Amino acid sequence: MRRPPLHLVEPPRTGGSLVDRIIGVAKLQEPVYAEIKRDASALNQAVIVVLLSALATNVWVAVFAPNGLVRALGGVVLAFVAWLLFGTLAWWLGTRWFSPKWAPPDLRQMLTLTGFATAPAVLNILGFVPVVGWLILMVASIWSLLTAYTAVRVGLAADERNGLAATFIAYLANAVLFALAANLLGIGRGGGFLLP
Repeated sequence: MRRPPLHLVEPPRTGGSLVDRIIGVAKLQEPVYAEIKRDASALNQAVIVVLLSALATNVWVAVFAPNGLVRALGGVVLAFVAWLLFGTLAWWLGTRWFSPKWAPPDLRQMLTLTGFATAPAVLNILGFVPVVGWLILMVASIWSLLTAYTAVRVGLAADERNGLAATFIAYLANAVLFALAANLLGIGRGGGFLLP
C-alpha cells in the first residue's frame, strides 16, 4: 500500500516588503497589521515609514519658510518624538486599562504598528498644491487617524471600544504636547522661543 504524498504547510509569511506593508496598512487590512505585529524585525521598516512621512510633511517648510531647513529638521525630530510618544502612550494605556489581561501588549510591537500607521502622511507632500492642497492634508490626517486606530486595536488585541478609547486618549495627549513643542520651537509660524 502506498502512502499519500506529504504536503507541507507553508509557514505564515513574515518579512513582507516595505511597500506591500505600507499599502496593506493604508488599506486598513488587519492581516497585514497582524503580520507586522508578529515580525520582530519590522521596527526598522517602521522607522523608515516614520522618516518618509516626516520628510513629506516638512519638505515645504524647508523650501518656503524662513530658516526653512532648520525648521524642517525640527519638524522631522518632532515627528519622531510624536510617534514615540503616541506609541508609548497607547501601550501604557493598554497595559493599564484597555487590553485583555491574557494578552498584555508589547511596547516594541506597538511602536512598530504605530510607525507604519503614519504612512498616509506621505500624502502631505502634496499639501501645497493649489486649490486642493488643503483637502489632501485633511484626507491624510483623517486617514492617519484611522490607521492609528487600527494599529492600536491590533497592538492591544482589544475590542473596538477599548481600541478607540486608547487611541483617542493617546492622540489627544500627543496633539497637545506636539502643539506646545511646535509653538515653543516656532515650527509652522513666523518665529518661536528657540528660533528667531
